[in-house]
Amino acid sequence: MKRRYQNRYVSARDLRSRLRFLGNRIQKIDSARARLAKIRDEQQRLALMLNDEFPDQESLILPTSLGNVIRSFEFYPDKQYKMGAINLWPRLISKIDKEYAAVVDEAKASFDFMINCSALSAATAVLMVLSGLFFAAPLETWSKFAWWLVECMAFTLLSVLCYEYSRDRADTWGKQVKGAFDLYRWDLLKQLGYKYDPCTREEERKLWLEISQQIVFGDPRQGLPLPYCPPAPKIQVDVDPESVKVDVARGVSPPTQDGVIVVTIRIRNVDPQKGTARSVKLSDPLPEGFCYIWDSARVSDGALALLRSMPAEFELNNVAPDKDLILSYSAVSLATPKPRDKN
Repeated sequence: MKRRYQNRYVSARDLRSRLRFLGNRIQKIDSARARLAKIRDEQQRLALMLNDEFPDQESLILPTSLGNVIRSFEFYPDKQYKMGAINLWPRLISKIDKEYAAVVDEAKASFDFMINCSALSAATAVLMVLSGLFFAAPLETWSKFAWWLVECMAFTLLSVLCYEYSRDRADTWGKQVKGAFDLYRWDLLKQLGYKYDPCTREEERKLWLEISQQIVFGDPRQGLPLPYCPPAPKIQVDVDPESVKVDVARGVSPPTQDGVIVVTIRIRNVDPQKGTARSVKLSDPLPEGFCYIWDSARVSDGALALLRSMPAEFELNNVAPDKDLILSYSAVSLATPKPRDKN
């Protein structure tokens, strides 16, 4: 049975890949576009089957359809976000709303009822067969034998039907569990003490992978554990030629009532060989929630070129040895400033 489901999984996965390739080719052929809708529908059917009925790895497949459905949503957080679902689920429960938790519990209770009915019906059918053969009472007459046979078959059929219904209930339960991770994983992240705001799925997966490994395995053998706050962005300096050493210091003034700040950067050529820096490019990440005020950059000596405003990127030319340059620019908060007190 396990090999059967593995073969079904591999066939569906390969067929979906081939249909994707075929669909992309057919898009370029006008005469064959009528078949494109059928190909897309078959792709969606296979994608839905692979996502809901199987785990994402062939080695995780179980010998029953019910087991594969359950394992599918057990490994859904790992596939989508690299979250260790089994270890993070007890922590996630505390962040789920009561209304949503009640829906999850109801789906789980419905599944439990069906699978218990299936198990009890199967056990009853087996006990009836064994007791009938052992005591031989149902074998005395044809009428008793027929009634005993009907009862055994009825409980067997009931067991099969309840098992099939339990699979549907497991699918419903799994969708609720998947939704819990989709909706409440950010609340869990804050509850664990991490202050990160990933912008891409790849960044989020790296973050959850480190958190999951920290929970399961403890501190890594090499390196330090993931800090609770992301490191503050630093100013980047690109000097031409690279052998010239340049020292950079940065400061930010407190915001005014209008939400304007002044960023001051000191650039100094401290090269021991007294070499001149032909070009110094500075990429300064603006404080969060601020944007560069156009034409506000000034430099104490020499020419200054603005290359980009987000982040603020400047270029200075011909920075002589032991020479200090003071670069300043203004930025304004994107938040609406508070109205001034008229009194």
